[in-house]
Amino acid sequence: MLISSERLDKVAWDDFVALHGASIFSTSTYLDATAENWFVYWKKDENWGVALPYTVRLGLKTLYQPFFSRYQEVIGDVPAGRPELEEVIKKHFKRSMVNFRREIPEWIPSEIYVFQQFEEGAKISTNAKRQFKKFEKSGHSIVVEDYKAEHLEFITNTLAEKLDFYKGDEVEIIARLAENLTGAQHLKCYVVRVSGKIAACVLLMDFGNRRIYLKGASSEDLKKLGAMYALLNNAREEAVAENKIFDFGGSRVDSVKSFNYKLGGVDQKYFAYHYDNSPFWFKLAQSLKAWKKK
Repeated sequence: MLISSERLDKVAWDDFVALHGASIFSTSTYLDATAENWFVYWKKDENWGVALPYTVRLGLKTLYQPFFSRYQEVIGDVPAGRPELEEVIKKHFKRSMVNFRREIPEWIPSEIYVFQQFEEGAKISTNAKRQFKKFEKSGHSIVVEDYKAEHLEFITNTLAEKLDFYKGDEVEIIARLAENLTGAQHLKCYVVRVSGKIAACVLLMDFGNRRIYLKGASSEDLKKLGAMYALLNNAREEAVAENKIFDFGGSRVDSVKSFNYKLGGVDQKYFAYHYDNSPFWFKLAQSLKAWKKK
C-alpha cells in the first residue's frame, strides 16, 4: 500500500531497508533530510517496497531524485513479471525524473548511468600511489573526528569558490542531512588539520555493509600534496578492513570519475526512468519558467 512519510512507521521501514541490504538513500533519515515529500509503496505481505520522493508544482506531483541522492531502490522479494510498480507510479505521478538501482524488466530505461565502487583486485593507478607517497612525506596526518558544523562549513565554503551550486538552498539540504546522519550515527569524518585549522576534510556515510563518500574538499596547498587521494584511500582501506563495500558516490563529471578509477573504482549501473504525462498547460508553464531563466 502507499503510505505517506507522515503516517509511516519509520523505525519499521528503516529496519526493513537494513534487513534487505538496501542503501542509506532509502532510509527515513536520508529522505526526511533531502526530499520535499515522500511516500513508500510497501507490500508487507509480499515482502517488498520502494520509497518514492516527489515534488508538488501547480498541484501536480512529480517523482524525482532529490539532491545528494543517486537512486531509489525496489527492495525485497519483488514478484517477477508484474507491472504493478509501473501502474502505481503512473497512477500517482504524472511525471517522473527518478532513477532506480535495479533494472525494472517492464520498463525501458530513459538512460543508463554509472557510479563507482571499489572492488578487490581493482588496480590502484601509479599516479594515485605517487599522491599517497607525496602526502606521507608532507608530514601531515589524517584523523577521524566526530562531525561538527565546522567540517561541512569548510567543505561548502571551499567548493563555493568554484561552484555556484554551493551558494544556494542546496547548502541547507546537505546541512540538514549531515545533522540527521550524525544523530543516527551514520556519518564519518576524516580530517587533515594545519595549525589546528581544517585544511582538508571528507564526509562519508556508513549504513549496513556500505560506506559511501558524501562530500569533501581540500585547500589548494593540501590538494597539491595529495590530500584528497590520501583521505579517500584511508577511508577505503578502513572500509575494506571492516568488510564494507566502499562506494565513491559516483558522478557524471568525467574528472571525478577519472579520480575514482585511479583509486580502484569500478563502474556499477543504475537506470533512469523518466516520462512526462503532464497536461499541456503544465508543460507550457514549465517552458515559460525555463525561458525566463535564460
